Amino acid sequence: MKPIRIAQISDTHLGQTDSYQLLGMDTDYSLRQVLKLFDQSGQHAELILLSGDISNNGYQQAYQRLYHLLEARDNVVWLPGNHDSVNLMKTVCAERWFRPRIVVGNWQIISLDSSVPGSSKGSLGADQITFLEDALQAHPDLYTLIALHHHVLPVGSDWLDEQLLSNQQAFFDLISAYPQVKAVTSGHVHQATDREKNGVRVLTAPSTCIQFAPNSPEFLVSTEAPGLRWLELYPDGSLQTRVERVQDVEFHIDLSAKGY
Repeated sequence: MKPIRIAQISDTHLGQTDSYQLLGMDTDYSLRQVLKLFDQSGQHAELILLSGDISNNGYQQAYQRLYHLLEARDNVVWLPGNHDSVNLMKTVCAERWFRPRIVVGNWQIISLDSSVPGSSKGSLGADQITFLEDALQAHPDLYTLIALHHHVLPVGSDWLDEQLLSNQQAFFDLISAYPQVKAVTSGHVHQATDREKNGVRVLTAPSTCIQFAPNSPEFLVSTEAPGLRWLELYPDGSLQTRVERVQDVEFHIDLSAKGY
């Protein structure tokens, strides 16, 4: 069975200029290393999923640089994170990469906006909940992957779990009525996790720049390298996934940082 392959790229945190550094790491450089990893993998991806925090401070120049890097590709979807500006994202590419629902084979991929203006915490507004429920009701025959920026299950880091999707219980109550939902994937936590709840695979992706240390009660940066998550969606509704990280490249990181 040939799978539908998705490359999830998350939390790029690009700055206003291509020399911007986040805690000592050049985020443009680290993104290019992850894209190089993607290109050298030899794996065709039906979809490149950019799961939020594209820019560190919602800079239009950051969106323009990313768009320039990927504009030749027709298989990109992006969604906003808490650091992003939806309006500026749309200024750069209009609606081209805003594709809340796409169908590939017998799967639908639904992208939701969990960003809350002025807050690092996430929530799904009434419009997003309605959109999700309508898509699930209308297409019971399609296996479903849901993507959003904020994590929907605690990851064991107190400071990050304060920013958990605020209406995550309502989210799970909704999708539990639709057995075609097979997986949920998100970004935000700058670490890779793989769990299950009520038969649904619940994933998070690494960042293309700094990584957060797992199971830390306070802000703590990890020495793990930037990376991406691969997802393979099979015709029978099964899913395989793995994380791939940049190797043999030295990145400077301020490990003593207490936040950003």
